[in-house]
Amino acid sequence: MHKTVAITGATGTLGKACVERFCQTWRDEHEWHVHGCGRRQIADVIDNFDSMYLGEERLKYSPVDVTNLRHVGHWLDIVHNFCGLDALVTCAGVSLVGRSTMLAGEFGDCVDVNLNGSFYAAAAAVHYGATRIVFIGSIHGCTPTSYPKRAAYTASKAGIAGLTRALAVEWAPRGVAVNCVAPGHLPALMDGTGAGQALLDAAKTRTPTGRLTTPDEVADVVFWLCNDAPMSLTGQVITVDGGFTLNTWPMEGEP
Repeated sequence: MHKTVAITGATGTLGKACVERFCQTWRDEHEWHVHGCGRRQIADVIDNFDSMYLGEERLKYSPVDVTNLRHVGHWLDIVHNFCGLDALVTCAGVSLVGRSTMLAGEFGDCVDVNLNGSFYAAAAAVHYGATRIVFIGSIHGCTPTSYPKRAAYTASKAGIAGLTRALAVEWAPRGVAVNCVAPGHLPALMDGTGAGQALLDAAKTRTPTGRLTTPDEVADVVFWLCNDAPMSLTGQVITVDGGFTLNTWPMEGEP
Protein backbone atom coordinates (compact mmCIF):
# COMPACT_ATOMS: atom_id res chain seq x y z
CA MET A 1 0.00 0.00 0.00
CA HIS A 2 1.33 3.44 -0.83
CA LYS A 3 0.30 7.07 -0.66
CA THR A 4 1.35 9.98 -2.86
CA VAL A 5 2.41 13.47 -1.80
CA ALA A 6 3.01 16.45 -4.08
CA ILE A 7 5.52 19.01 -2.80
CA THR A 8 5.93 22.43 -4.38
CA GLY A 9 9.25 24.23 -4.02
CA ALA A 10 10.97 20.87 -3.76
CA THR A 11 14.39 22.26 -4.67
CA GLY A 12 14.45 24.74 -1.79
CA THR A 13 15.66 24.25 1.76
CA LEU A 14 12.33 23.26 3.31
CA GLY A 15 11.15 21.46 0.19
CA LYS A 16 14.26 19.28 0.16
CA ALA A 17 13.82 18.49 3.86
CA CYS A 18 10.20 17.46 3.26
CA VAL A 19 11.17 15.33 0.25
CA GLU A 20 13.77 13.51 2.31
CA ARG A 21 11.36 12.99 5.22
CA PHE A 22 8.74 11.36 3.02
CA CYS A 23 11.41 9.32 1.23
CA GLN A 24 12.40 7.78 4.56
CA THR A 25 9.18 5.75 4.43
CA TRP A 26 10.29 3.74 1.40
CA ARG A 27 11.42 0.92 3.63
CA ASP A 28 8.21 0.99 5.65
CA GLU A 29 5.02 -0.93 5.03
CA HIS A 30 3.08 2.23 4.18
CA GLU A 31 5.42 4.07 1.90
CA TRP A 32 4.98 7.42 0.18
CA HIS A 33 5.55 8.22 -3.45
CA VAL A 34 6.91 11.77 -3.78
CA HIS A 35 6.30 14.18 -6.66
CA GLY A 36 8.18 17.44 -6.34
CA CYS A 37 8.11 20.56 -8.46
CA GLY A 38 10.00 23.82 -8.72
CA ARG A 39 10.68 26.65 -11.12
CA ARG A 40 14.10 25.36 -12.11
CA GLN A 41 15.21 22.22 -13.89
CA ILE A 42 16.51 19.57 -11.51
CA ALA A 43 19.88 19.70 -13.29
CA ASP A 44 20.29 23.28 -12.08
CA VAL A 45 19.97 22.28 -8.43
CA ILE A 46 21.28 18.74 -8.44
CA ASP A 47 23.43 19.43 -5.37
CA ASN A 48 20.24 20.06 -3.38
CA PHE A 49 19.28 16.40 -3.62
CA ASP A 50 20.89 13.24 -2.38
CA SER A 51 21.72 11.22 -5.47
CA MET A 52 20.17 8.10 -3.98
CA TYR A 53 16.73 9.64 -4.26
CA LEU A 54 17.05 10.62 -7.92
CA GLY A 55 17.53 7.04 -9.00
CA GLU A 56 14.45 5.76 -7.23
CA GLU A 57 11.14 5.24 -8.99
CA ARG A 58 9.18 6.71 -6.11
CA LEU A 59 10.57 10.23 -6.47
CA LYS A 60 9.75 12.31 -9.51
CA TYR A 61 10.43 15.98 -10.18
CA SER A 62 8.86 18.43 -12.63
CA PRO A 63 9.73 22.06 -13.44
CA VAL A 64 6.53 23.98 -12.63
CA ASP A 65 5.75 27.66 -12.06
CA VAL A 66 3.22 27.70 -9.22
CA THR A 67 2.01 31.17 -10.22
CA ASN A 68 0.59 29.66 -13.41
CA LEU A 69 -2.71 27.94 -12.59
CA ARG A 70 -2.67 26.01 -15.85
CA HIS A 71 0.82 24.64 -15.21
CA VAL A 72 -0.05 23.61 -11.67
CA GLY A 73 -3.24 21.88 -12.77
CA HIS A 74 -1.44 20.01 -15.56
CA TRP A 75 1.28 18.84 -13.18
CA LEU A 76 -1.16 17.51 -10.58
CA ASP A 77 -3.24 15.88 -13.31
CA ILE A 78 -0.13 13.92 -14.32
CA VAL A 79 0.61 13.04 -10.69
CA HIS A 80 -2.95 11.84 -10.15
CA ASN A 81 -2.97 9.73 -13.29
CA PHE A 82 0.39 8.20 -12.40
CA CYS A 83 -0.31 7.02 -8.85
CA GLY A 84 -3.18 9.00 -7.30
CA LEU A 85 -2.84 11.94 -4.93
CA ASP A 86 -3.28 11.95 -1.16
CA ALA A 87 -1.50 15.03 0.18
CA LEU A 88 -0.04 18.38 -0.86
CA VAL A 89 2.71 20.40 0.81
CA THR A 90 3.32 23.94 -0.46
CA CYS A 91 6.97 24.83 0.14
CA ALA A 92 7.33 27.16 -2.85
CA GLY A 93 8.03 30.69 -1.67
CA VAL A 94 10.16 33.78 -2.10
CA SER A 95 11.36 36.38 0.38
CA LEU A 96 11.49 40.08 -0.38
CA VAL A 97 13.56 42.41 1.81
CA GLY A 98 13.61 46.15 1.25
CA ARG A 99 11.92 49.40 2.07
CA SER A 100 8.23 49.10 1.28
CA THR A 101 8.09 52.43 -0.52
CA MET A 102 10.70 51.19 -2.99
CA LEU A 103 9.29 47.72 -3.72
CA ALA A 104 5.86 48.41 -5.15
CA GLY A 105 6.65 46.58 -8.38
CA GLU A 106 7.93 43.46 -6.64
CA PHE A 107 5.17 43.32 -4.01
CA GLY A 108 2.77 41.53 -6.33
CA ASP A 109 5.41 39.01 -7.40
CA CYS A 110 6.02 37.98 -3.80
CA VAL A 111 2.31 37.61 -3.08
CA ASP A 112 1.83 35.75 -6.37
CA VAL A 113 4.29 33.01 -5.45
CA ASN A 114 3.66 32.71 -1.72
CA LEU A 115 -0.10 33.16 -1.55
CA ASN A 116 -1.61 32.72 -5.01
CA GLY A 117 0.67 29.80 -5.83
CA SER A 118 -0.33 28.03 -2.63
CA PHE A 119 -4.01 28.48 -3.39
CA TYR A 120 -3.66 27.30 -6.99
CA ALA A 121 -1.89 24.14 -5.87
CA ALA A 122 -4.36 23.43 -3.07
CA ALA A 123 -7.41 23.89 -5.28
CA ALA A 124 -5.99 21.59 -7.94
CA ALA A 125 -4.86 19.01 -5.40
CA VAL A 126 -8.31 18.75 -3.82
CA HIS A 127 -9.84 18.44 -7.29
CA TYR A 128 -7.61 15.41 -7.86
CA GLY A 129 -8.45 13.74 -4.58
CA ALA A 130 -5.97 15.02 -1.97
CA THR A 131 -7.36 14.92 1.58
CA ARG A 132 -4.40 16.51 3.40
CA ILE A 133 -3.21 20.01 2.58
CA VAL A 134 -0.26 21.53 4.44
CA PHE A 135 0.74 25.13 3.72
CA ILE A 136 4.13 26.45 4.74
CA GLY A 137 3.64 29.79 6.42
CA SER A 138 6.03 31.75 8.62
CA ILE A 139 6.19 33.33 12.04
CA HIS A 140 6.02 36.53 9.98
CA GLY A 141 2.37 37.01 9.17
CA CYS A 142 1.09 33.80 10.77
CA THR A 143 1.87 35.15 14.26
CA PRO A 144 1.98 38.74 15.59
CA THR A 145 5.65 38.96 14.56
CA SER A 146 7.43 40.83 11.80
CA TYR A 147 10.54 42.79 10.93
CA PRO A 148 11.00 46.04 9.05
CA LYS A 149 11.43 45.87 5.26
CA ARG A 150 9.37 42.70 4.93
CA ALA A 151 5.90 44.02 4.15
CA ALA A 152 5.29 41.85 1.07
CA TYR A 153 6.55 38.66 2.67
CA THR A 154 4.63 39.25 5.91
CA ALA A 155 1.42 40.11 4.05
CA SER A 156 1.67 37.02 1.87
CA LYS A 157 2.19 34.74 4.87
CA ALA A 158 -0.66 36.38 6.76
CA GLY A 159 -2.77 35.52 3.75
CA ILE A 160 -1.67 31.90 4.10
CA ALA A 161 -2.98 31.81 7.68
CA GLY A 162 -6.33 33.20 6.59
CA LEU A 163 -6.47 30.85 3.61
CA THR A 164 -5.83 27.90 5.92
CA ARG A 165 -8.84 28.74 8.09
CA ALA A 166 -11.17 29.52 5.21
CA LEU A 167 -10.37 26.38 3.20
CA ALA A 168 -10.51 24.19 6.31
CA VAL A 169 -14.09 25.26 6.93
CA GLU A 170 -15.09 24.99 3.27
CA TRP A 171 -13.46 21.64 2.55
CA ALA A 172 -14.10 19.80 5.85
CA PRO A 173 -17.42 18.38 4.55
CA ARG A 174 -15.42 16.85 1.69
CA GLY A 175 -13.12 15.06 4.13
CA VAL A 176 -10.15 17.37 3.60
CA ALA A 177 -7.90 18.61 6.42
CA VAL A 178 -6.10 21.91 5.80
CA ASN A 179 -3.33 23.10 8.12
CA CYS A 180 -0.35 25.44 8.12
CA VAL A 181 3.13 25.06 9.57
CA ALA A 182 4.84 28.33 10.52
CA PRO A 183 8.60 27.84 10.89
CA GLY A 184 10.79 30.07 13.02
CA HIS A 185 14.29 31.19 12.09
CA LEU A 186 16.09 28.69 9.88
CA PRO A 187 19.86 29.07 9.64
CA ALA A 188 19.95 27.52 6.18
CA LEU A 189 17.80 30.35 4.80
CA MET A 190 20.31 33.03 5.74
CA ASP A 191 23.56 33.86 4.01
CA GLY A 192 25.39 33.77 7.33
CA THR A 193 27.03 37.15 6.88
CA GLY A 194 26.41 40.76 7.83
CA ALA A 195 22.90 41.73 8.85
CA GLY A 196 21.63 38.19 8.28
CA GLN A 197 24.05 36.74 10.80
CA ALA A 198 23.26 39.49 13.31
CA LEU A 199 19.56 38.70 13.01
CA LEU A 200 20.18 35.00 13.57
CA ASP A 201 22.36 35.68 16.60
CA ALA A 202 19.68 37.91 18.12
CA ALA A 203 16.96 35.36 17.37
CA LYS A 204 18.95 32.57 18.97
CA THR A 205 19.46 34.67 22.09
CA ARG A 206 15.73 35.25 22.41
CA THR A 207 14.65 31.67 21.63
CA PRO A 208 13.91 29.73 24.86
CA THR A 209 15.41 26.51 23.46
CA GLY A 210 18.67 28.38 22.91
CA ARG A 211 18.97 27.37 19.26
CA LEU A 212 17.39 27.91 15.86
CA THR A 213 14.79 25.70 14.22
CA THR A 214 16.09 23.12 11.75
CA PRO A 215 14.43 22.28 8.41
CA ASP A 216 14.21 18.64 9.51
CA GLU A 217 12.11 19.62 12.52
CA VAL A 218 9.68 21.46 10.27
CA ALA A 219 9.57 18.47 7.92
CA ASP A 220 8.73 16.15 10.82
CA VAL A 221 5.65 18.23 11.66
CA VAL A 222 4.63 18.38 8.00
CA PHE A 223 4.95 14.61 7.71
CA TRP A 224 2.85 14.06 10.83
CA LEU A 225 0.10 16.31 9.50
CA CYS A 226 0.03 14.34 6.24
CA ASN A 227 0.31 10.94 7.81
CA ASP A 228 -0.86 10.40 11.39
CA ALA A 229 -2.64 13.57 12.50
CA PRO A 230 -6.38 13.15 13.16
CA MET A 231 -8.64 14.52 10.46
CA SER A 232 -10.35 16.64 13.12
CA LEU A 233 -7.15 18.67 13.33
CA THR A 234 -7.84 21.23 10.63
CA GLY A 235 -7.62 24.98 10.14
CA GLN A 236 -4.65 25.28 12.50
CA VAL A 237 -1.41 27.22 12.28
CA ILE A 238 1.28 25.19 14.03
CA THR A 239 4.30 27.27 14.98
CA VAL A 240 7.67 25.52 15.04
CA ASP A 241 10.05 28.12 16.44
CA GLY A 242 11.44 26.89 19.77
CA GLY A 243 9.16 29.30 21.63
CA PHE A 244 10.58 32.44 19.97
CA THR A 245 7.19 34.08 19.41
CA LEU A 246 6.06 33.27 22.96
CA ASN A 247 9.04 34.86 24.68
CA THR A 248 8.68 38.50 25.73
CA TRP A 249 12.05 38.57 27.47
CA PRO A 250 14.63 39.74 24.92
CA MET A 251 17.79 38.66 26.72
CA GLU A 252 19.48 35.39 27.62
CA GLY A 253 18.75 34.12 31.10
CA GLU A 254 15.89 34.84 33.48
CA PRO A 255 14.78 38.38 34.42
